[in-house]
Amino acid sequence: MAARPTVRAVEIALVAVLASSCNGDRPEPEAQVDRGAVIQGCEEIAKTFERVRCLVEFAAQQGDRGICNESQDEFVSYQCYGLYAQRMDDLDACELIPMDDPELATLRTGCITAIALKRDDVELCESFENQSNRDACHMRFARETGKREYCTKIINETLEQICMTEPQKAQ
Repeated sequence: MAARPTVRAVEIALVAVLASSCNGDRPEPEAQVDRGAVIQGCEEIAKTFERVRCLVEFAAQQGDRGICNESQDEFVSYQCYGLYAQRMDDLDACELIPMDDPELATLRTGCITAIALKRDDVELCESFENQSNRDACHMRFARETGKREYCTKIINETLEQICMTEPQKAQ
């Protein structure tokens, strides 16, 4: 049976990957990191957030969102997709988060909204089937950008009034 990598070994492997990619170079084939060992090391991290972070870092460095799917915990995989999507500006990764569970639907909505903000593309708010999600997206655009014109796109009258009366963020 192969020895299990320690958390420190995973950190060292990730640092090697990070260092090799900082200047745009990819590690030489003989210096490639053992994908399975790094993923296994991430999976052994007790704190969920740190486990997700480990997988996201590795997925981003490898340019492979499929690494997120390697987690034994489905929710960790979905969180990984969400963070990977935001980091790599990969809207398709958000779409991998299912909408059939309220928690996951919130994660997916937040993911798409974050990408919309990153791209400064308010039209992505219109992609939500649910009006409350569209309103929430427009509200976040108004808050993050300080532009009240986004408030006028909110259908829910109460939310629109709240949006219009909130102090504006400095532009």
